Parts: sequence; structure tokens; C-alpha cells
Amino acid sequence: ARPTSTATRPNMPSTTPTPTPAAAAAREDAAGEGESDDAYCYVPCTPLRNDYLERVLTAEVYPIAVHTACGAAPLLSARLGNDVYLKREDTQRVFSFKIRGAYNMMARARRDGRLGEGVVAASAGNHAQGVAYSARELGVKAVIVMPESTPVIKVNAVRRLGAEVELFGENFDAAKGRADEVARDRGWLF
Repeated sequence: ARPTSTATRPNMPSTTPTPTPAAAAAREDAAGEGESDDAYCYVPCTPLRNDYLERVLTAEVYPIAVHTACGAAPLLSARLGNDVYLKREDTQRVFSFKIRGAYNMMARARRDGRLGEGVVAASAGNHAQGVAYSARELGVKAVIVMPESTPVIKVNAVRRLGAEVELFGENFDAAKGRADEVARDRGWLF
């Protein structure tokens, strides 16, 4: 069962926002003649879906994700003729929004009994740090396979977060192939 209320989440809106005129028009176009206007868009996880805000608010990231500020972007706003705000995800613990996806996936896997004792990922950057941090917070091991060309600063950041790093291959595809092997060999979540 999915929660239907956001009342228990501090600093979160309690109602679904009114769609912009463009979103409302797109929704009407998607509904078509004589069809229900609450039909789901075929593209998963878009603002046109009825449950988009609910999915965001119920994502299992809030135990570790920082509620980041939105800052006005006056030059971009002027250029586009609209108010533009940028969400400062660079203020997260691993300096990227990537921690949200990594933790959410791993927390749901733990809840579903699929997490086991560890995770394996392939990444040369911020996703690696998000997985390493999330694994540490969830009390599981992490192996991150990174291309051999990964900058030392990225490798060291992942190691400082407690993950085992394996440098493999000349590019991401090679590292991903190796990560698949490691996950299968250890029986860990990829």
C-alpha cells in the first residue's frame, strides 16, 4: 500500500500543485477525444503522471538526503522570460543528486529482501560516491568498479566512504561488464 498523505513529512507540500498551463494542455492532448483525462502518460516518472509528486515525496531518501535550497537564477530567468530556480544538489553529502537514486534503490531492495550483504556498481564519478555512502549508511559492503582512467580524486573519495574500488578497463562499458561479473560471483545486488 502506498501512502496517500504527505502530512508526516516536514517542509513538504501537503497537496498536489496545480499544473502549469502547458502541462494541463499536454495532459488534455494525451487524453484524446472521449478518453479519461486521468490516464497515465506512457513515459514513466514524468510530471504528467498523477503520482509524480507522491513518488518524489515517498522516495526512501529522506533519512540521508539533505533538503537542498532552490536558488533564483536571475540571468537565466531574464533570458527565458520566466522565473527559474536551480536546486542546489551540489550541497548533498556527496556533492551530487546521485545519492538520492542510489540510496532509494538500496533502501527499497533492503525492504524487499534483495539487498543481502553488499552491492556492486560501475561508475567513474558521483554515482560511485552515492553508492558508497548509501552502502555505509545501510551497513552493507560495496564494490565499485571504475575505469582505469578515473581521476585519483574520485577513486580516493569512494575509498574514503568505505567502498572497495576495483579499477578495470579503458572505459565505462568495460567497467560495467566487470561489475556484472563481480555481482554474479559474490551474489550481490548490482
